[in-house]
Amino acid sequence: RMLKEMGPIAAPHLEKALRVTESAEVQFRLQEILKAIRQGAESDSSRLLKVVHRFPALSGPIRSVQYSPDEKLLLVAGYDESIRLFDADSFAETKRLAVKGDVSHAMFTHDGRDVIAAIDEEIHIWDVATGERRATKATHTGEMYYLDLSPDERWLACSGVPANVTIWDMEQNKRAHQLEGFGASVGHVAFSQDGRTLACASEDGTVTLWDVPSFKRRRTLRGHAGEAWFVSFSKDGRYVISGGDNGDVIIWDALSGRVLTRHMEETAYGRNGQFSPDGRYVV
Repeated sequence: RMLKEMGPIAAPHLEKALRVTESAEVQFRLQEILKAIRQGAESDSSRLLKVVHRFPALSGPIRSVQYSPDEKLLLVAGYDESIRLFDADSFAETKRLAVKGDVSHAMFTHDGRDVIAAIDEEIHIWDVATGERRATKATHTGEMYYLDLSPDERWLACSGVPANVTIWDMEQNKRAHQLEGFGASVGHVAFSQDGRTLACASEDGTVTLWDVPSFKRRRTLRGHAGEAWFVSFSKDGRYVISGGDNGDVIIWDALSGRVLTRHMEETAYGRNGQFSPDGRYVV
């Protein structure tokens, strides 16, 4: 029990002691303790990460996986001309929404009643209960990469190529704004949880913050050496995290635009990241 609770904390100190001790007996005992700590960690991890279900493979890359707001359904979509809805408890497929083309991004609305998907230059909306397509909108001027819906469901932001972000007014059912001044493409877009700010990550390495509902540029954050791929807000909207193609992950102060911390990952791309609900951690 002590090894399980204190092992992860003690391990770095034990490893340091192992490197500096000259006693063969102490080395042996430290190695045995470290071995027990590692075995305990692996045992816990194997229990936590046990595979409970494997879904049928899609015929192409999977681009979206999301639980519905009530956690009763699981959405899976990608490059196989379908959006699949699974029961979150039994994992049985409940509906398959047929589409013509590849789904670059799909998501539930905040009330869980509809599914919105980006397919080429169009937005498609389905009724979750009936599976019927409710609307098709020629929203963007090129291939779309990502969607985000404002917390009040008034605004839908659509990013992609060419380098612009289209803002769709869901209440008025019309294209309301087109945000420009980016690099060759725009990747991830995200509304803050209070709905007052939209953040956009661009191929030119910038992260731009836009005022809502005027959608005027408020601030440009510069710090990525390469392309910026994703962006996300903390729950209180005070901090922004962004990641780029060289593994560079930056946390910003959203008010001042100052870089608070920078972390270089070993992977080639920083493709996604989120703050924990309490704002204490970033994954």
